[in-house]
Amino acid sequence: MKLCKCGCGQPIKIRSWHKHRGIPSYIKGHYWNGKKRPDTSELMKNVTRTCVWKGKKRPDHSEWMKENCQGETHPAWKGGISYEPYCDAWQDRDYKESIKERDGCKCLNPECRKIPCRLILHHINYNKKDCSPRNLITICQSCNGRANKNRRWHKSWYLAILHRRYGY
Repeated sequence: MKLCKCGCGQPIKIRSWHKHRGIPSYIKGHYWNGKKRPDTSELMKNVTRTCVWKGKKRPDHSEWMKENCQGETHPAWKGGISYEPYCDAWQDRDYKESIKERDGCKCLNPECRKIPCRLILHHINYNKKDCSPRNLITICQSCNGRANKNRRWHKSWYLAILHRRYGY
């Protein structure tokens, strides 16, 4: 029989799940029983902010990211395609507005989360140089961010939407 360590002298009931998790030292709610709980802010003042990481000082996360996750060292690197310029039509504001008007000035993603954010044009085939109306769809910024994951699925999804709407 195991007694609670708080000093109450009550036995701890052993449950079936204790076989896997271990028998507790205290009855639930008894840890600070009869004692003043220490002020954690006082305890934290004495803790130094330096962390030990495999025997060395842990590098700052942002510094580590700068050194190891930029450009060619980033796991999502695709050969610098983000630096490629857009097509000439992309600079024409009236052209982009006409595509948005074609789509009714709303996000065409049926699974849109309806988060209020600005509407943008999305390149369905992810080719910045292809600015034809068949390759552009109006979606909100939130849906565009999600479209960068599972690109193959989003490409077929948005092509099907334009096909149903306009017969492209």
